[in-house]
Amino acid sequence: MRRSNPKTSATRRSAPLKILNDREKFAIPPSSSPSDQLQSSNVADSIEIPEYMTGLDEEDFFHGLLIKDDGMRMCKHEGDFVVLTTEISPSSYKSVYVLVKHKDEVTEVNIKQDGTKFCFNDVDGTQFDTIAMLIKHYHKRNLPIFDDYYLKKPIPKADWELLHRKIELKQKLGEGAQAQVQRGLFHGASKTPIEVAVKIHKGDLTPDKLIEIMHEVRIMLQFDHENVVKLVGIASCRAPFLIVLEMVHGGGLNRYLKIKRNEVTAMQRICMCTDAANGLSYIHSLGIIHRDVASRNCLYSQSKQRVLISDFGLSQQEEVYAVDPSKPLPIRWLAPEVMTTYQCTKMTDVWSYGVLCWEIFTNCKDPYSHIPRQTDVMEKVVAGLRLEFAPENVPQPMIEIVQRCWDATPANRPPMAEIVGVMLPFCEREFKAGKKRQKSREGNSRRPIAADPTHESNSPQLQRSIQEKVLKRRSKRDHKATDTPTLTGRRKAKKNFTMQ
Repeated sequence: MRRSNPKTSATRRSAPLKILNDREKFAIPPSSSPSDQLQSSNVADSIEIPEYMTGLDEEDFFHGLLIKDDGMRMCKHEGDFVVLTTEISPSSYKSVYVLVKHKDEVTEVNIKQDGTKFCFNDVDGTQFDTIAMLIKHYHKRNLPIFDDYYLKKPIPKADWELLHRKIELKQKLGEGAQAQVQRGLFHGASKTPIEVAVKIHKGDLTPDKLIEIMHEVRIMLQFDHENVVKLVGIASCRAPFLIVLEMVHGGGLNRYLKIKRNEVTAMQRICMCTDAANGLSYIHSLGIIHRDVASRNCLYSQSKQRVLISDFGLSQQEEVYAVDPSKPLPIRWLAPEVMTTYQCTKMTDVWSYGVLCWEIFTNCKDPYSHIPRQTDVMEKVVAGLRLEFAPENVPQPMIEIVQRCWDATPANRPPMAEIVGVMLPFCEREFKAGKKRQKSREGNSRRPIAADPTHESNSPQLQRSIQEKVLKRRSKRDHKATDTPTLTGRRKAKKNFTMQ
């Protein structure tokens, strides 16, 4: 038996900034060739599990690879318990353990093996063939696992903790060194399966990698907005580890703009900028800094003609976040103060958003492409170099507010809510197949847009003006222009996952 408490640590090293090259992304193509088609398969049938793990993934108290600290926070009352594992493909029963709350402490209890049987202690002779049978025996009979420790109340899975058997894989969409992405169907509570994109991690995950993934999951569980990609959930109770996202036909915005460069109109580009501003404003309203705003981290829905912000691996729920300079950073999208103070804020996101707008109107060229060395880019931007943004057929107010995003003084940059207020009146959707042109519906989100309250431009009058403009442009959703069955709002079960 070991008693454990959650530990947190934060370190900051003084070192030169590590430059980030274009990172590999899993862009979802508009269509797949026949060679990419795979036979439909259920993930639960593809991987064999050890006999002692039989039935464990189906038990509601088993949370798989959930981080230990998260499991400890879930156990709030006497007798609350969860069962976790340290390996997605357990090589030994020792990877499975129980966390139980007892006398104001959460204790880790290890499972023992006696021959081919499993037990909590080898004194009372209570042994079982599987771990699931062992846990249920002590819980249902209200027996102490040792001393006065009881498994009184199992903490159930949240609705975002998915079972592998409910995920049906279709064709492959992309592949990288650590994972691949496949189209899939999620058979959830609704009668109609939801079309999803499934990221399948290869092999076991290191503890550090798992912490990174679960940090991103915590961030994404808060989102419910039409311009932010939705997380359906994760499947971590058996191999392979899966991250399930809403399916967005059209894939990466950067890829779309490069392929359709001669077909995308100026109005469509204006709406793309407006969508991105609306999504980022919503993210900022939750106190989250994205830290990697770029076209490569946006998706584009072709049928809805809508941009969605994605990729929250670097995001932080902080007002000011100290950057570790030893880790890779996207220099060409970075605000100059990050390179000198190693600090990120919402205003550094605003700078990057300005670069994103520049990308949208240049078909995603590399910023400062005439400067090959990124270290030179860093030095010149700090010294005052700026991108040129004056595209044709774009209203002057929009040009001016994008240029303001690159002010050397962060406090002088416009907050995202102000940017939405400026851009929204100029965005009109251009749907094909005889559909009428529609005003932008960026305001039709489940949460109101909120700006940085510390910025001087966020007066009550300005905020009321922005909201009035948003409300005037709300309209009924176009049910014919839909990607997938609607992903409904987050259910209360998500509250089972306590935010750090």
